[in-house]
Amino acid sequence: MYKVAIFGCYGIGNLGDDVIMLSLIEKIHEYNPKTKIDILAYRSEKDLHVGKKDYVSVTRLYGNFLRKLVIVLNCIKRNDGFIIGGGGLFPNESVKNLLKIYLYSVFANYKKKKIIIHGVEITSAKKNITKYLWRLILGNVDYFYSRNEFTFKTLKKLSKKNNVYLGADVTFSIPVNKQMISMKRYVLLSIAMPWSDYEMQQQHFKDRYNMLCMQLIKLSEFFIANGYQCMYLPFYEKHDDKIIADISKELPLEKTIIIDWKNLNPMQKRELFSGAYFALTMRFHSVLFAIQNGTPFWSIAYSPKSSNILKEHKLDNYSEFGIRDTEFFYCEFDIAEKEIIRIKEYFQNIDDNIRNNIKTVDQELIKLSKNGERLLMKWVK
Repeated sequence: MYKVAIFGCYGIGNLGDDVIMLSLIEKIHEYNPKTKIDILAYRSEKDLHVGKKDYVSVTRLYGNFLRKLVIVLNCIKRNDGFIIGGGGLFPNESVKNLLKIYLYSVFANYKKKKIIIHGVEITSAKKNITKYLWRLILGNVDYFYSRNEFTFKTLKKLSKKNNVYLGADVTFSIPVNKQMISMKRYVLLSIAMPWSDYEMQQQHFKDRYNMLCMQLIKLSEFFIANGYQCMYLPFYEKHDDKIIADISKELPLEKTIIIDWKNLNPMQKRELFSGAYFALTMRFHSVLFAIQNGTPFWSIAYSPKSSNILKEHKLDNYSEFGIRDTEFFYCEFDIAEKEIIRIKEYFQNIDDNIRNNIKTVDQELIKLSKNGERLLMKWVK
């Protein structure tokens, strides 16, 4: 009986990470139905929407840093393989985070356990200590499967084992059920709350937040004036609720739909994009879900990972947004008025050419995702 554990940002209420988790479970079971899958997560099995599957169990992560570390190491010890799986697990060059991953890899090697990093990206590797730690990590893992070109090129230079592979986000390996494809009478807005509660106590960020809300309200009014309802989909549970509430309260009640994150499972939320005429996206996976559903979209990219994937595939339907000077773009800048005009012009000019371009990118990413499927299939068997 083969047993694997999957570790990621699962159960924290982030829709993108939870779809990654469900995608990994589905593909592992498809490749080897006898495999037992242990999910390291911050919530219970019920809250993760994994369903009643006798081959899936959940190990809760809780407590302080040391307690969580012990839980992960025990999980590595009792399983045959360990997957560090999916998403933007490395949003910065945190030495603490890299040391933690290095420790996992050393422990897995010591216990003679298989270990992979699958469907992950990094945003930067400029510091010497960062490069050094990545060399050590890559030397200990069976492979690193990257979901974007920047990560692939950066880490391939650092690996001595030639074990870094290019691919796409794990979610592209699971086809979308496009049951709602014929509706197309709503605009889907996946709005992100950019600032923390602490930041929102400062007038500077309050002013920037109010400006962002005003711009999003005006865009919502524009979509409504063009005959569409506005559907708001929170991607990050509890984080995005405030900004969605502040926007929607300024709009006609009958013209707005707010999706309650409790009522749909992650895969059903992804399918909402198939019924949208257009999507205004902020979170990274909302960009991917629009592509997967062939839905015309515009990305307000507050992180390079959103704009980078569009640049890689020659799409220019995005506006960059600097939320703070310590993260992502490393400077603050708001959405310029000319960008709001570009969004409106794009919306008014949606045609088959735009849709076909998005479908082409979807096919490119599905093709790239096959690299990851082959790697994972071989690894679990």
